[in-house]
Amino acid sequence: MGLSFEPGEVLCAKYRVEGLLGTGGMGIVIAAEHIQLGERVALKILRPDLVHDPRLVGRFEREARAAAKIRSEHVARVSDVGRLESGLPFMVMEYLRGCDLGAHLKQYGALQLPEAADSAVGRRPAPAGRAQHRHGRRRRRVGRRGRCALAHCAR
Repeated sequence: MGLSFEPGEVLCAKYRVEGLLGTGGMGIVIAAEHIQLGERVALKILRPDLVHDPRLVGRFEREARAAAKIRSEHVARVSDVGRLESGLPFMVMEYLRGCDLGAHLKQYGALQLPEAADSAVGRRPAPAGRAQHRHGRRRRRVGRRGRCALAHCAR
């Protein structure tokens, strides 16, 4: 993919890279600190090999605009969009603490009923989908790795 950022690196003169959170089909997500605000954020950055496809860049930008309009405790807020110095499009999202559901299930096995009811699994996907639907945003692939996270990971 050819896309890497070093901890401590500053992007757009305001986001200090902390580390990689995950990768996906369209790009990567990194943890960063908004330098002026002292807030931790997540930056989603489009892959360099996709930036030459206007359809994919448009899709990325539409996703950012649509997500910025959603006001729900079940969806990470988008607070900024732009292009890195390299020209790659990015969006800045609320950083949510938790862990990937798939990784948790692999390590610990099935959730117990009280744990499932008190987690993202029990409460979050349906309201998040409704909030996205109200703003005309449709998910093409529901349930992909990283789309659903547990709010509390410790067992």
